[in-house]
Amino acid sequence: MEVVNLHPEVKAQLAKLLSVRLCPPVPGQLILDAIVDPPKPGEPSYERFQA
Repeated sequence: MEVVNLHPEVKAQLAKLLSVRLCPPVPGQLILDAIVDPPKPGEPSYERFQA
């Protein structure tokens, strides 16, 4: 994206806003973690995970 004649502070805020969109959402990260490293027997969430 090209931005012309914009105040530097506004341009910096726009860059931050666009960079946030590059990060995956937190719920997706949590689900992926549960799949890759599931709860082990004896851990508090093990029985619920097995259900």
